[in-house]
Amino acid sequence: MNPSAAAGLMSGRGLSPIRWADEYWRKTNRLKGRRMPFMGIKELEEAALGLEPRARARLAGRLLESLDDLTPEENARLWAEEAERRAAALDAGSLSSRPADEVFRDAKARI
Repeated sequence: MNPSAAAGLMSGRGLSPIRWADEYWRKTNRLKGRRMPFMGIKELEEAALGLEPRARARLAGRLLESLDDLTPEENARLWAEEAERRAAALDAGSLSSRPADEVFRDAKARI
């Protein structure tokens, strides 16, 4: 089953992506008590992006909350890595940008 189809099914059942995948694995493979194999980040991202907006927002909130447990050093390291990733994407032309005043103007218009 492709990740997009899986995401559609799991959002209808109200399960988290991991919980749904675990249940699906157990049912389809009849392996009681065993957990599903590791899902790579690409597959997990694809499944999460296939969720309906409300489910994606809930998942995003839960993920952000999980970052509250990081030490200040871990948090700084992760943000530095993200900044480097974004800078490299901008340099490579695979990420677009807009002036900040435009972004804030659009955000205020949506409120």
